[in-house]
Amino acid sequence: LGGGLGNEVAAALRRGAVHVDVVDLDPAYAEIGSALHPEKPFDDERVTFHAADARVFLRNSAQQYDLILYTSPNRVTASTWAPHATAFGFTAEAFHEARARLRQKGMIALSFPVLSNALGAKLFTTLKQAFDGKPPTVVQSGYQGGVLFLAGEGAALVHAGPTPPPDLSARYAVGGEVSTDNWPFFAALPLRVFPVSLTILLGILAVFSAGILRYALPSERRSGMGLSFASFFCAGVGAVPLLTGSFIEAGWWLGSGWPTVFAWLGAGALSAALAGWVVERWWKLSPALGAALVALGLVLSWWVQGARESLDLPRLLALAAAFSPVLMSSFFFASLLREHTAAPVALTWMLLGACTGAGLEHSVMYFGLHSRPLLAFVATAAAYLCIYFQKRGTRSQSHRGGGRMFLKKASSHR
Repeated sequence: LGGGLGNEVAAALRRGAVHVDVVDLDPAYAEIGSALHPEKPFDDERVTFHAADARVFLRNSAQQYDLILYTSPNRVTASTWAPHATAFGFTAEAFHEARARLRQKGMIALSFPVLSNALGAKLFTTLKQAFDGKPPTVVQSGYQGGVLFLAGEGAALVHAGPTPPPDLSARYAVGGEVSTDNWPFFAALPLRVFPVSLTILLGILAVFSAGILRYALPSERRSGMGLSFASFFCAGVGAVPLLTGSFIEAGWWLGSGWPTVFAWLGAGALSAALAGWVVERWWKLSPALGAALVALGLVLSWWVQGARESLDLPRLLALAAAFSPVLMSSFFFASLLREHTAAPVALTWMLLGACTGAGLEHSVMYFGLHSRPLLAFVATAAAYLCIYFQKRGTRSQSHRGGGRMFLKKASSHR
């Protein structure tokens, strides 16, 4: 997994491997390896190259293997479209899926430099959980200071040779954080730490940006429109976790490579254009119903995500459920814009909110990815409440104004 240049493939062929499946996100690595590698491993008929996300490949494969070797983490599964380095190929769930592809005496092997004991302990604990409490075997690989983690029934064979490598298992068997699909920060965050300094910086940036934008508006537009603009700001805050959460769920089904990124962004842009056209021409959607649709989409996506293993849904239906929050939020934004007379200013506030939401995305490094729908829901609810109280205030002002006009007319008749 992630062996596109061919070094590991050539080593397996030299050892007499009957068949080798090579999985790499980027086919350019295989092209370079095929052209420049002196042993030409990709020209061997025993080798099959797959340009795919490792987790998607293992989940959809029916093949059984004696050895599953993980190489470079950034080529095993993508970490695109996220404000953090995610590694969904190195979670307990991912290792459990790989374990299902092993033969009876097979094993998983991971070899790379361990930069800290906390990272080594994290990988040790994650593998231990994926293999039902059986601890992995850890040895010094002897290559660039790397450490080799072995899990599975075949792991004991590493000590069967005449000169076994140094055993490092005791160094990392001290307990550590478990990398999961909800908290997949493999190498970036060995420990779960709340990003306090980043949160303070984002808060200062948001306050100053809002103040500058507020005073840059003409006074006639500022008058009585504060809550209305705040609704667009809150809607923008909720848009980012909503979109990234939807994309990550799509990546679980399709892989997290750039084709999925472009397809999902394109679908999001089309849904925004479609929602604007429908609300303007055909469906006078109210903000209350728009917010309810967003909540419905979030609940549907959350439910399918939690039960995707047991539901056995067709991929198309699962992707539709993952995309539903994005589609519903497009209609919610369109309903807000339909009732606003200063659309450019409103969109400016929405973009400011989106920047703030992108910063708040870093909170998932502590709370986990499952906090994204909650953040999106709270921001959407705040957006609706802002527009609700703005309308309520406008109506009360009009009633007071009408009462004053009535008193003036009555006094003039007297």
